Amino acid sequence: MSAPQRLIRYAVPPTLCRPVIEMHRNMRQSIRYLGAALARVYLLPLYALSGLMPRSPDLWVFGSWGGQRYADNAAAFFEHCERQNDGKRSHVWISHRLDIARELRALGHRAYWWWSPAGAWCCLRASLHLFDCFPKDTNFWLSRGARLVNLWSGVPLKRFERDIDQPGNRYYRLFHGRPWERLLLGLLMPWHVQRPDLVIASSPETRGITARAFDIPQDRVAVTGLPRNDRLFAEDSDEQLPASFSEALAAGRRIVLYLPTFRDSGKPAVSDEWLRLGPRLQAMNASLFIKLHPVDDTPPPRLGEQIHDLPRDLDVYRLLPKVDLLISDYSSIIWDFLLLDRPLLLYVPDKAEFIATSRGLNFDPDELAPGPVCHDFSSLEAALADSLEHSDRFAGRRREVRSRLHSHVDASSCERVLASIRELLASAERKPGCFEQLAYRLRYNSVPRLFVNALKRVGIVILPYYLFKRRISGLARQIDLNGCEFRELSADDMPRLAALPMVHADEATFRARLAAGQRCFGLLDGERVLGFCWMDPQRCSYPGEGFVLQAGEAYAFDVFTVPARRGASLAPLLNACFTERLRAEGVHTVYGVVDSMNEPSLRFTEKIGSRRQRKNLYLKLPGLPGRSFLLRQIESADGERRDLAA
Repeated sequence: MSAPQRLIRYAVPPTLCRPVIEMHRNMRQSIRYLGAALARVYLLPLYALSGLMPRSPDLWVFGSWGGQRYADNAAAFFEHCERQNDGKRSHVWISHRLDIARELRALGHRAYWWWSPAGAWCCLRASLHLFDCFPKDTNFWLSRGARLVNLWSGVPLKRFERDIDQPGNRYYRLFHGRPWERLLLGLLMPWHVQRPDLVIASSPETRGITARAFDIPQDRVAVTGLPRNDRLFAEDSDEQLPASFSEALAAGRRIVLYLPTFRDSGKPAVSDEWLRLGPRLQAMNASLFIKLHPVDDTPPPRLGEQIHDLPRDLDVYRLLPKVDLLISDYSSIIWDFLLLDRPLLLYVPDKAEFIATSRGLNFDPDELAPGPVCHDFSSLEAALADSLEHSDRFAGRRREVRSRLHSHVDASSCERVLASIRELLASAERKPGCFEQLAYRLRYNSVPRLFVNALKRVGIVILPYYLFKRRISGLARQIDLNGCEFRELSADDMPRLAALPMVHADEATFRARLAAGQRCFGLLDGERVLGFCWMDPQRCSYPGEGFVLQAGEAYAFDVFTVPARRGASLAPLLNACFTERLRAEGVHTVYGVVDSMNEPSLRFTEKIGSRRQRKNLYLKLPGLPGRSFLLRQIESADGERRDLAA
């Protein structure tokens, strides 16, 4: 605590000093945030240009907690990579704080400030950016074109990212708010919108939660365990501990650690009633240590006999192996501490308020608790004494919850993460560079089409399109697949489809299509998907059409071939295989919809024998239902009447 704050805190009653400190802090934060917001808008062109830089496969950069700390999973994995390095690969720590970079360099590591010439160059050249929060942990503005590996912050008790369901939360507004809110917040916090190439999890259950929150396929979430937890199984180290902590250990006192999480509402997690524990702790030969969350900026707690405050930026995983009892609330550290099989308490006096004003929960603490759940301070006092006296009382429950949330109970999480990264680099499609993406968009989209796509991102949909109709006639023919395979794809194949470069739908969308009765067919070379197409046997389900199909009819849509193989006659081969499959199933008429601005697709559609039926304009504005308008009837639909959707 700074000297001025200390004087204010103890010179006047807390009821008067706290509002003054809070107002002063909020004013400074608002000024800083406004300046940072303006700078971010100007940095967006730099982010786009960073995609032009060739990336070195032997250079990886690491960062943690917005660049403000050297801790957690990123630091643990960085140290593991340094120990295992054979000299062929360079690992660089990027920090937003000069003091952290200097300290790491003094220890023999490569570490730079994020905007220093060396730090910026490493971020531009690195093929891999590894972090435990978001790409801004390193340098988001210089990360385009690199692969992003999110080591995340633990087992998700609290909901996060796209799972947040509080309308007042800024992250809810970023992902689910009004179009102007999504646009504005997306410009101010673009690192939240960027999806990582790989995320880690501790179990299959948390894998599903993580994939949903980041809106990525589950095959991009690796169940490896958390690198920071490897430290829990390490031998005693000679790392320097806080003086008060070392003194308590030397005196043979039992260590109780309280680690509350932060509140989005700004409410302090520690009240003065904790001072009541002093005499009880003295009687039990125990010391209580309180460490607030690193992003918690509430005033420090008041201390008392056998009650100590720890620095907020301290890497607490250095302390956990020496802790006898853990107390926490909604923090993921509860589940990490299970690996030590020691007693813990959940103190949740504000559960309803926390859910209403901060975050919803993925797990109910009362149902999943591996120890006593305390809803008021009196029950906490009683449970504290009982847990220190009978440490094995909840041992069976701890093991039950641990088996659910941790697939691995060992010190090999870092090795599994490294293996997953190697698999990602070896098997994934090469990430298209900036020029490739630009060339792809210009080839298949006119300038008006790009403008229409931009409007679509803010909720304004303008879709001029042609309805095509194709007759399947003639005799069946044999097709030379050149060693490829054409087959119907199942739900198990959807993660691979969603992971293909420049595919604009996610795994959840693909699975929803299958559940609705739509079918997908793919062209494969071994395990690699070269192209796919979708078919609806029930209705033409394009927005603005929506008519029911008759027997022998089908609606074909979302035809895709991988960009790297364009020009290799993949599209004609995929169409020929698809046509023969439809013929074998008795389909004689195929409908399709093509964007009227997509000239290459229009030419190909007419080349395979499809004929234009009519031109429509589908229009949808934010908050209003979509409407389709007939622009031109091109030719008769053989007497068949198709009603346009309202």
